[in-house]
Amino acid sequence: MNYKLLSSSLSIVLAIFLIGHNSLSFNPIRFHCPNYILNSYLYLFLSIAILASSILSIESQDVNINKLFAGNSKYLLLILSLMIIFGLVSMSPKYFLTKHILWIMFIILLGVFLYPIYKEKRSIFYQAGLTTVAIITALSFLAFMKPDLIKDSWFMPLFIGLIALIVSQISERLLANWGIIHATKYNKLFSYIAIGLFSLWTLFDTKQIIKNAENCVNPDYINQSLDVLLDSLNIFTGIVNISE
Repeated sequence: MNYKLLSSSLSIVLAIFLIGHNSLSFNPIRFHCPNYILNSYLYLFLSIAILASSILSIESQDVNINKLFAGNSKYLLLILSLMIIFGLVSMSPKYFLTKHILWIMFIILLGVFLYPIYKEKRSIFYQAGLTTVAIITALSFLAFMKPDLIKDSWFMPLFIGLIALIVSQISERLLANWGIIHATKYNKLFSYIAIGLFSLWTLFDTKQIIKNAENCVNPDYINQSLDVLLDSLNIFTGIVNISE
């Protein structure tokens, strides 16, 4: 018996039970505002449980990662994930079932992308995961204890920093493919920058959870938890890169 997969599956069941009890109103089914902060983190917990189950399910099927990302498959998976996340961000929470289906598909795709790291660098995977949990926990604690330190004006500088990081990483890969620079010359530098940038994003997104909890009108716990999940995954991949 695969006890890891069983544990992650039971975590999904537990999270769904708690979400059903705390997050939803029925007739019609929709999110409600009470327990906003708890609900946001329940969805984050459920995301991680689905992510872990996806990775462990791929492992149990002994999927060949070379075939998984052979040819144009990795680009198709990337395009599909970008399309799904755009749909999630832009979709109103009133489309409850459709939004959840897209969200689950996106989390599973994230598991597909993370599987090669789990398969080939397992010890680093677990170490980076624990380090990421520690960082996110510390940053979240800071945001809840000192929310006034985090300003809404952070958004534009953080957004510009994100765009600059993406453009820099794409440029590095193009230059490496053309043989102009060594493929890994700036990889660790970009990883350190990403860890710092997404740590600030974590503070900012946690502050948004606090604000939205105080001014809740039409909650969307999927989008709210997705922000922190993506922050966490970017910190995680940055830690993996500098640990190699």
